Amino acid sequence: MPEAALGENRSRTPRGRLLRGLKLALLCALLGYVLWSLRSQTDALAGLLAPGYLPHLAAAALCLAVNQLLMAYRQVVLLRHAGAPVPLGESARIIFAGLFANNLMPAGMGHDLTRMIYLRGYGGQTGASLGGLVILDRFLGLMGLSVLALCSFGALARFYPAAVPGEAGRLLLYAVLAPLPLGLVILALRHGATFDLLSRLCGRLPLGGKLQELLAGMRRFASRKRVLLCALILAALGHLSTVLGVAFIAAGLYGERAALGSTLVSPLVFFASSVPVTPSNLGWTETVADAAWSVFGLRGGLVIFLVWRLVTMLVSLAGCAAYLNLRGQAARGGES
Repeated sequence: MPEAALGENRSRTPRGRLLRGLKLALLCALLGYVLWSLRSQTDALAGLLAPGYLPHLAAAALCLAVNQLLMAYRQVVLLRHAGAPVPLGESARIIFAGLFANNLMPAGMGHDLTRMIYLRGYGGQTGASLGGLVILDRFLGLMGLSVLALCSFGALARFYPAAVPGEAGRLLLYAVLAPLPLGLVILALRHGATFDLLSRLCGRLPLGGKLQELLAGMRRFASRKRVLLCALILAALGHLSTVLGVAFIAAGLYGERAALGSTLVSPLVFFASSVPVTPSNLGWTETVADAAWSVFGLRGGLVIFLVWRLVTMLVSLAGCAAYLNLRGQAARGGES
């Protein structure tokens, strides 16, 4: 049975309908909480209409654009090492198209989808090798965000010690440290004996053949430490750019102190929002931000991240143009 038909049949099962219903209920609950919480923050929303706030929005949009360009360059670095040179402009178009697709998919999966579709054929790339690229890039991005969140946690423990108490602080620290062992897995792929062992273990699992192909694809892109280190640094810089974008929004709405607090707390919010919960993680990210800001004695996290979502949607209009351009190229290629 074709995979598409199999996926469609699964979505029509009682379990599939139950999962869709639960996701819809969760989305409605989160949006209800967001709207209820906004009742007491209408003064901050009114500040968005002030002419003096436009430079802050423009600075936040620029930071997001820099993040996307760094992601595009990270993709170029990995592909070039694997013998598939992609021009930076083409890579940027694919990444911005993924930003547009992110409006409909959770946890940045739009980037994964556009890369799987539009990078096929570069340097003989297959679905398995591109799957390996996506997984490796995800690992590196999560590790870069984990390093940033770990620095944030340390700064919060230093400046807001009462807000990182005992057991809750340890659980938060463990969650932030969890992705770092992924680096050991990536490095292990570089060694033949370890790779063979992991490949044999994957072969015993369901869909073992597909897992082995993905593992081989990851190894193709992870064979040099210098390339991996460069990609990890680019990932950390990209996440830092988004943190600065959120800080610009916070400074415009609540002042410099809020901007400083934002640089410390927002990495933890971005880390939590890497978990796919709802389409575009709508409601989930804002709820996490509201809780995080409250824990650390700050105000406005929900509004700040709502504005950040607005900035993301505006910047993604460039991604819409890139997406339509890529679709047009694909259509012309199919006709020829």
